[in-house]
Amino acid sequence: MNLNTLITCPPDTKLFIDLCASACFVRDHHPDFSIDIFVTNEAIPTWWSSPGNWLNIIFDLNNAKPPYALIIQTTPEQTLADQLLTIEAENRAGVTSQPNLHIQGRWAQTLIATFGCTRFSPFTPFDLFNHVLLGRTTIDFAPRNQNQKGLWVIDLDSLPPESRSWGETMISQISLTHPGQVRDKLLPSTRPQDIACYIGGQIAAASWFSYFGSKCALVSPKTWESKFAPAHPSAWVLDRDNLPAHKVLFQMMQGNETRVGSHFRHTTEFLGGQLPSFSSDKVDSSEQIFDRLNYVVINYLNDLLEVDIPIPDITSECCLKLKGTQAVFTKLIHLNQFAIKFLQEFNDKHTSGLAKESDVIDLTNKMAEIDEITNKTMAVYHEMDLLKLWIHFSKAGAQGENVIDIAKSLILIYYEINQAMEAYIELTDSIVQQHGRNLADTRP
Repeated sequence: MNLNTLITCPPDTKLFIDLCASACFVRDHHPDFSIDIFVTNEAIPTWWSSPGNWLNIIFDLNNAKPPYALIIQTTPEQTLADQLLTIEAENRAGVTSQPNLHIQGRWAQTLIATFGCTRFSPFTPFDLFNHVLLGRTTIDFAPRNQNQKGLWVIDLDSLPPESRSWGETMISQISLTHPGQVRDKLLPSTRPQDIACYIGGQIAAASWFSYFGSKCALVSPKTWESKFAPAHPSAWVLDRDNLPAHKVLFQMMQGNETRVGSHFRHTTEFLGGQLPSFSSDKVDSSEQIFDRLNYVVINYLNDLLEVDIPIPDITSECCLKLKGTQAVFTKLIHLNQFAIKFLQEFNDKHTSGLAKESDVIDLTNKMAEIDEITNKTMAVYHEMDLLKLWIHFSKAGAQGENVIDIAKSLILIYYEINQAMEAYIELTDSIVQQHGRNLADTRP
């Protein structure tokens, strides 16, 4: 069975590493799977080595080896989409310019929409690549066999300058218990099996080595995003402003907790995807809330799966902001109902034989006006950028050979968008009401 796949990867080291980890995950489930990754040389870290000859890196599409069972374009470039159409393949997903420029596949839409957001959330790249490669899938995150033997790398040069002394202390302490096994950097072409533990600030290294069973502690970048999440939830993310002592870090690595102070690791509790667990403090960030809202709604829309996530305890300021987003969603529902009305009226005219060319122009202008108002309305809350891009890509993917077929397809898309809006309203209402109950419980 031919499961040979060609996929393009954005020029980003972390995304490249997570795509490779995802390819290894797919290979574990489908031994006939092989993949060619089209990427720039700059995205490949010097310490990385291919896990096998089934995974090949190509820097020029002339080196592609068709036919492919599947070609996936994750980089939103029309020129590249046109080039990929010349390569023989049974199936295609992601960006394609045929019959018009659009993104094919729900999870590919979600992946590329996430790339375009100001903040990469709510899915981790590893999760998204798994869904794009496998479609609807339940991910098995049974504990991997840990690498008990191998090197302990405390990656000094990757640490923030203010944390270097902490790293040097770690080297001194670990050298006492693991003599001859401690290194202060990664060497070129390092095999994952040779690393027992990685401690440092390289997000790609923490992702790659944790996937293969190494203990990992990633010193967090200043601002955390889901994009930085390691490919395996066993890895710890350390608060760079409050780094743990040697003994505390060892206890964290040996325990099962998901949070210790301000340090955390991801959970796979929900649909096998990775999410940071909530802290015990009240949530003051509407961005964190929208991480969960987007996770629930997109999972439902893409796979029609019910997702139950605990309702967070929020501050009054966050509650007010969520109420504001409810008003935006309500306005968008009414706006989309007008779009459905205009499209249906046009279809009725065509059915009765009364449609004219001027009606097509009028409909086009009305739909463009609705798109403009939608974009302006959603721009009020930057947390909605993922949803805004998802809506844009959904509309661009309307199918049809003519105006009538496209109008019918758009009606179904607008109904689906409204379904998403209603889900956001219902979910935010649950959070707002829970906040009200919690306030009532604390009153004397």
